[in-house]
Amino acid sequence: MSAQQSRHIFVRSSLAASAIALSSFACSDGNTDGPVVVPEWQSIAAGLEAPGGPCCWTEENPDTSEGAGMANNHAPLISIDSNGIATVSLAAEHPMDPASAGVKHWITTMYAKNQDSVVVGFQDFGQTEVLPQWSGRRNPSLEFAIPPGTTSLRAYSYCNLHDHWASKVERF
Repeated sequence: MSAQQSRHIFVRSSLAASAIALSSFACSDGNTDGPVVVPEWQSIAAGLEAPGGPCCWTEENPDTSEGAGMANNHAPLISIDSNGIATVSLAAEHPMDPASAGVKHWITTMYAKNQDSVVVGFQDFGQTEVLPQWSGRRNPSLEFAIPPGTTSLRAYSYCNLHDHWASKVERF
């Protein structure tokens, strides 16, 4: 078993064992001092970003092991509206299927970090199986209010088959 496969199994089992099934949330508690640190989100991000595996593939440095175009449906994009709501999405559809062509394939996690590497938005789509509310969809996304004091964001998306992907850093 490769180090990458071991990391996949460790992360999925750790998350499943802790019974983490979070919806999308922003980590601001309404104060003006900045984001609230949610330890579970920090822990999950740290596990996905563990040494020994690629963290992260990007649009500029894509995983080409399975052909061209991998970045389109894996590298996250960030858009920010005039009300300070950030949306993390993908440029193209991505399967969220428990068994697509006989292979389980889905985005397990999307999250965003601020300039201090604090996870400020998080969405769990299911670690060992696609959560029922996401099964069959083709548009995983994360929406959250940008916490006060945030000056930049970087989004991350983790695919159970194609690893960890990161967006460009968005500064504002």
